[in-house]
Amino acid sequence: MPADSPKVRQPDITLAQSLLNRAPSISRKEGLRRMIDHVRKHMNRLRSNVR
Repeated sequence: MPADSPKVRQPDITLAQSLLNRAPSISRKEGLRRMIDHVRKHMNRLRSNVR
């Protein structure tokens, strides 16, 4: 990462919200929890298929 790159990013999603006419319906924390659960589930399935 470049030296002048911000350590914490807080993107402005206003443009995406207006163009898509949508807004987040769950919190960031809940979204991350769901994503992590999803990835773990699918990684476990992939691991079991390799053996």
